[in-house]
Amino acid sequence: MKKKFWIMAMLAAALILLLGAAALAEDVGANGYTTYSIAYNLTGMTAEGQPTTAVQGTSVDIILATASGYETPDAITITVGGKALSQGTGYSMFNTGSALKISIPSSAVTGDIVVTATAAKAPPLSNNAEMSALSYGDPVSLKYHSLTQAEMQQAASANGIQVTLPHGNRDGQFTWLDYETADPKAKASDNYARLQDGKATSIIIVTAEDGVSQKRYTIHFNVDPTHDWGDPVWP
Repeated sequence: MKKKFWIMAMLAAALILLLGAAALAEDVGANGYTTYSIAYNLTGMTAEGQPTTAVQGTSVDIILATASGYETPDAITITVGGKALSQGTGYSMFNTGSALKISIPSSAVTGDIVVTATAAKAPPLSNNAEMSALSYGDPVSLKYHSLTQAEMQQAASANGIQVTLPHGNRDGQFTWLDYETADPKAKASDNYARLQDGKATSIIIVTAEDGVSQKRYTIHFNVDPTHDWGDPVWP
């Protein structure tokens, strides 16, 4: 009876060894190198389509995309076998503004990899479509005239603002404009108006950072039809 029990114990031990060897074989590739897992702990970022395993002796390239409404972080944490890697020596990372491109060298792939990245929520986009400065000029006077805050508000009204250019400005000339948005992230553009029949209408449209809010500034140019020759000088 003791002998039978001893034989059964030996068979059980052998079975355990076989199962352990089979499990080990699953983690070893055809080239004899171990395969490690790659796990992602992400907030505000995605790792869709990125590798979930790494083979010992092979480098790993990962791209983490930043989700909409979040800001791409400048720092992350990568551990291999429970030990943190240092950026620059243990891995390299490039921030594109909307994603992180990560490369782990083959020499650092020695255990299971865990990538942890947390993106902070981006602040709401500004709806500021105001101008902070607006001026106009012409090739006759060679001067720019800055609008006051009140005049800029008038230019932003439905009727716009009327301004007079000196006599001598000719049809076909472009109007001269210089402007600056109150919010550096807003964008402004004008219609490059030309004088025709002594008149021109320049329209400047400011689009806020949110891409939705807009403000329109209109300047109506009129060339002075008279010329002031000044006081005569008699000999």
